[in-house]
Amino acid sequence: MIFRPAGFTLFLSSIRCGLWILPGLALFFFTIVLSQSTHSQTNKTESLKEITDFVKNQLQQSYEFEPHYSEVKIIVNNLDNRLRLPRCSDPWSVKIPSNLSAGRITVPVECNSGHTWQVFVTAEIKLMIEVVVAKHSIRRGEILMDNDLIDTVMDMSNLRQGYLIDKKDAVGYELKRNVALGEPLRHQILAMPMVISRGEMVSISAVSSAMSVEASGTALSNGRVGDLIRVRNNRSGRIVQAKVKAPGKVEITL
Repeated sequence: MIFRPAGFTLFLSSIRCGLWILPGLALFFFTIVLSQSTHSQTNKTESLKEITDFVKNQLQQSYEFEPHYSEVKIIVNNLDNRLRLPRCSDPWSVKIPSNLSAGRITVPVECNSGHTWQVFVTAEIKLMIEVVVAKHSIRRGEILMDNDLIDTVMDMSNLRQGYLIDKKDAVGYELKRNVALGEPLRHQILAMPMVISRGEMVSISAVSSAMSVEASGTALSNGRVGDLIRVRNNRSGRIVQAKVKAPGKVEITL
């Protein structure tokens, strides 16, 4: 049996307790120091999210006075999260391209005071616009009616040149080729309808600055408004070139 004074036992207990507490205290103080260091580092560098949000806001303002777009979709790509940009003492300088259009663009952002730096933020611009499309499949040669067409919103980058934004620019026109359901209508695939057929009786107007004479004739070819066609004067038998003015009517200039 080993005799240990009461004070000695209490001393050993205190040491054991301290051995358990010390690592915990060390970890606690280390966490505080690390937290303060991280916070200090954050205060000294720019927020990358704030930079990309700033660019998105600037782009939105640049497009807000473009009423012919149904919607402008702006997708700004995140910066590399490994970047450490010193905090700028003055507002950032941003250069928005002057010729804004749909597609991918690059926007430089600069700090010109204190610690100078420059980063490039990329963004995808989608310009949505309301266009006229086919409501159903339509065959070549058909004359378009209002119920053949419908308005829909599409991304401009997916559209070819000459797309229509108003139905009235298509109604009454003839299709030069087949059109599928949902296909955008374009000026290039439309033609004025034939208003005069070969062999048809027509009214010929012969006009000059001083007078106008009417005569009857026979069309020798088909014609659309604005076309020049050959017409035979039924009274004289003379064949002339005349411009188609309307269904059944042509005009020659004296």
